[in-house]
Amino acid sequence: MSKEATGQMGAIIGSSAYWSKINNNTLFGSLMDSRTDYQATIGQLGTKAAAAIEEIYEDLSNLGAKIRYLPSSDRNALAKQVEGLYDICRMSGVSVWHNSECVHGLNLSIMSPWGSGFRDERGIEKAIEFIERSRFSGDAGMKLLQEAARWSISFAAGGDREKKEFLETAAQGNLSSRFLQDVAAEYQNRHTIQRYEGRCGYPVGSKAYMTHLESEVFGTGLPILICAASGNPDYEKLMKDALNSVANQLSRDLDNAIRENDYITDETADKLKTVVSELDHCGVSTGALNSKIEKLAWFVGGDPAKIKELQRALNDLGAGQRLEEDGVYGEQTKTAGDKLIDDLSELLTDPNKVRSLSKCIDLYLILKDSSNVFQTQYWALRQALKVTMPVLERTIWKLGAEFFLRRLKGYDVAALLLEHSLEKSPSNLYFTEAHWVTQKIMKSKCFETTFSKMINKIQGFSGTYEVNGSVDLDFQMHGDTDLYYAIGRCSLKYTCMKSPKTIQIKFEIDDKYDFDHVRLISGDMERFIVIEFEFGNLANDLGLISQADGVISNYHSFISFTKTIELN
Repeated sequence: MSKEATGQMGAIIGSSAYWSKINNNTLFGSLMDSRTDYQATIGQLGTKAAAAIEEIYEDLSNLGAKIRYLPSSDRNALAKQVEGLYDICRMSGVSVWHNSECVHGLNLSIMSPWGSGFRDERGIEKAIEFIERSRFSGDAGMKLLQEAARWSISFAAGGDREKKEFLETAAQGNLSSRFLQDVAAEYQNRHTIQRYEGRCGYPVGSKAYMTHLESEVFGTGLPILICAASGNPDYEKLMKDALNSVANQLSRDLDNAIRENDYITDETADKLKTVVSELDHCGVSTGALNSKIEKLAWFVGGDPAKIKELQRALNDLGAGQRLEEDGVYGEQTKTAGDKLIDDLSELLTDPNKVRSLSKCIDLYLILKDSSNVFQTQYWALRQALKVTMPVLERTIWKLGAEFFLRRLKGYDVAALLLEHSLEKSPSNLYFTEAHWVTQKIMKSKCFETTFSKMINKIQGFSGTYEVNGSVDLDFQMHGDTDLYYAIGRCSLKYTCMKSPKTIQIKFEIDDKYDFDHVRLISGDMERFIVIEFEFGNLANDLGLISQADGVISNYHSFISFTKTIELN
């Protein structure tokens, strides 16, 4: 007898205790406890990361040119932390404006907004090395340098040949007062203990300073191997690892529940699908999680009437040993269901193998040529299968998505969107810049060609401005076959913001997934369900009928990403 599925850590799958245990094993334990709103939590982390970058920018602005006097190890570590914080903002879609200025300033780049003009860093270093070896090291040498920078080398030496030789050697032929001032200032800084504190009270760039920022963002200290103090603040990996850990644990628990013949209730199934949608929006590859959830919920779902319906349908199709229609999901029912799915999967390789199942399956195999014949056979099939027809329709579409689109053709995006349309009430999908679907669009020939034309036009404009508009994307025209099957043609909205240093363009796509337009029509898809006829029109007709039956549901995919161009 089946029991309600329990996770590896002892809590019922989908319960508050279950999520609390899973979250506590990840970064999210300190952020959300038993909740599952991962997307909103990452958005909050992005907002906090942006605030941390602004705090760093404010502290560096207060230091100005004194940034160069921070220890180089502190500057390098803080620059890496800024980059790590920016990764969080990018992953969460939160805008941040001063990350580049912070990194340039900490790297003493000529692009730094706090630069003090050109400095001969190599010459300054050689001068200091010479001073520290000479007898004028210490306060005496620093005083001579300051006087030489203010007046002249001759004035500072005062007729002393040794002092004059010392100053001329330190100057290395560069007799400008600015160079000597830079040498004196750098020498003084290295021999004077100074604390350049940020608004938090810790020295800018120190381990305490960076740990404070991490606590502000994450609410807790981070593992030593990935914290800023260790020099490896890979916050994006930390967040992705946490999300993948949640998805992997859920997948393992569902797999174990399927092996054990356990079940989840319909209410739990709905909640789990919401979590899967959350993880998917965060860029996690959720794979077959929804199908595993459906399998557990369909067979039991807490409703004996549903089990009787399944047993009756299996008996009608002659799938395995005849079952007692008692509303109890046991080993015999599971075996019969598995055999039916195995037999149906052979539609993709040899339709003759499944003709013994029933005349109902035969009717699918003889549909061809004439729309009149198709309509007659389809309605005969519906009458024969009755309540099991949606199950069979959904099975064939799922097999087509998995075996033809994904495994045979490698059309992962088309398979993902088709599988999502087969869910009971598919939610809208949201793909951020980090998601692999968005990355595939950004790398497509269609988008790259369109983006190149936009940049060539925009770079010709002068001044600072903000422009909104839209362009059409036609993936078929550019040979992006997977995206053509998945999306087809769509409108790409953009908001372009040009500043003196950068061009930032935010893109958005809103695509409705449905079969009102031909989506899966192509000559090389003729073998989709191994029926010997011209596939195109029939595939779309089947899609429209399955959509009318509620097997395929339409929904919207929202895709957003940003491209930034650094201007010279």
